[in-house]
Amino acid sequence: MEPNSGTSRVVDLAERHSQDLDVFLMWGKRSGRLWVRVTPATRVVASLTPEAVPSDARGAVSGASC
Repeated sequence: MEPNSGTSRVVDLAERHSQDLDVFLMWGKRSGRLWVRVTPATRVVASLTPEAVPSDARGAVSGASC
């Protein structure tokens, strides 16, 4: 994205991430075009198994979501 008189020419409308993909919805102000960029996920999502979590922390982890 390049600045244009202090404002961006591209607006990021939405962004979603899954374990496998990163998806970005963008809008070009000047062109009026919408486009989607889909890339392989760039982050590692760790999951905790009950065996890896101390028993006193399991209640806090079981309700957590990523």
